[in-house]
Amino acid sequence: MKVLELEFVQKLSNVGTLTILNIRVIEKWIFFHNSELYKEYHKI
Repeated sequence: MKVLELEFVQKLSNVGTLTILNIRVIEKWIFFHNSELYKEYHKI
């Protein structure tokens, strides 16, 4: 039982780490996208 609980906790922490990484990637992508839009906007 304890071994299964440990594996479950490890899976949860892995998912948490992936989620944090995904959020950072998405934030960078949004920031990049916004700066590209900003450049386009200022060309007009």
